Amino acid sequence: MQEGFPFKIFLVDDDSFSRAIYEQLFRNMGCTDYKSFSNIVDCVSRFDEHPQVVFLDYRTNPARGLKILSAIKKIIPNAYIIFVTGNSGIIESLFSLKHGAFQYMIKDKDYPQQLTQVLSSISQMEKLAYKRP
Repeated sequence: MQEGFPFKIFLVDDDSFSRAIYEQLFRNMGCTDYKSFSNIVDCVSRFDEHPQVVFLDYRTNPARGLKILSAIKKIIPNAYIIFVTGNSGIIESLFSLKHGAFQYMIKDKDYPQQLTQVLSSISQMEKLAYKRP
C-alpha cells in the first residue's frame, strides 16, 4: 500500500473520535481521496461523487443497517461496503455478508491491521478484475 489507495472512500460514523482515527489511518496508508460523515443522510447526498468504498458504522443506525446496505447497493452496485462496529455480532455479520457487504470489521486492538488488509484485498480484487479479458 506504499503507493496509496487509488479509490474514493466514504466513511460514516457518528463518533467523531472514531472518524478521526479512520482519517489518520487513511492518511498513514497514503489514501487521499476520502470523505467522512457523521450520518448516512449526508453520505448518501454525496453519492453523485461515486465512492468505490464505503465504511459504515453498523451501530450508527442498527435498525436500518441492512436496509442502508441494500439502498447503497442499488445506487452504487459495484461499491465495496464495509460494516464496522464496536460490538461483535455473529448474526449481524453473517446477514451483512449475505446481503452484499464486502466485510464486517470489529473495532478492536487489531483494527488498524484489519483496515489495511481490507483495503489491500480491494486493491488486489480490482487489479484482477481489470486484467480480465
